[in-house]
Amino acid sequence: MLDRTRLRLFVLVIVHTTATIALDQFADYGLVAYLLTCLSLSQIGLLAIGLVFGTWRLRWRFALVVAGTTALVLWQWHSQGGSVGGLLGIVVSELSVAAGLLVTRYGPPKLRLIQVSETVFPSTRFQFSLRQVMTLFVVVALTLSAAKPIRAYISAFATEEAADFAVFQTIGLLVASLVLLSGFVVSWAAMWATLGTTGAWVKSTLVIMLALAIGSLFTYCIAPLFPDDVSKNWYFLPTLFMGESIFTMASLLVVRSCGYRLGGRKEMAT
Repeated sequence: MLDRTRLRLFVLVIVHTTATIALDQFADYGLVAYLLTCLSLSQIGLLAIGLVFGTWRLRWRFALVVAGTTALVLWQWHSQGGSVGGLLGIVVSELSVAAGLLVTRYGPPKLRLIQVSETVFPSTRFQFSLRQVMTLFVVVALTLSAAKPIRAYISAFATEEAADFAVFQTIGLLVASLVLLSGFVVSWAAMWATLGTTGAWVKSTLVIMLALAIGSLFTYCIAPLFPDDVSKNWYFLPTLFMGESIFTMASLLVVRSCGYRLGGRKEMAT
């Protein structure tokens, strides 16, 4: 069982590496560049998930994450012609996603990745409790209510007359925070969908819808900064987050096939 698990995970790493190299050869084509960006975003999330929830010793997890991050950084440096911003973006994004996942592991949920068999830990039908539905409604309401003032703030200070360096720094920080938050939400949702004890297909569909919604809200918020680009390519960010979620969930389904599931205190006791 252990040998099969290692083999599957090793093949997963090889597939990711080969796909990145192969797509990079044709990155001049729009669709290929889009797929390569989706794959890179998913790899950032997967590295953070492996660091926080991996079951290997911490030093091995850390070494693998450093190796994976170094490979991403070197690829970004090569493809972007030595752009420092891209390098910092990869490192900061990965650290931010890892920090958010640390809260779910060591915070009140205290989630762990457990390797079990289906006979010990059988899959059950996916159901929403009343508490979960109410929580979902509250989160959606707060998110929608926050989107309009964020757009209004960006729109008010995106004009040439009101713009200055401090304002653009603030707007840049706000946009960067939204990107990092979106990356964490998509990664965590993909992990919840594929590594939970219930069936993965229904939840995976919900995660894809969530990714589309996050991308649409993000586009709505930043539209005043890039009015011409957004009007022509309004679908870019929604499909980008959707692609990231699909690549992430496809990879985590391989982890699920090895018998790994997310569990809290109750499952740990079992």
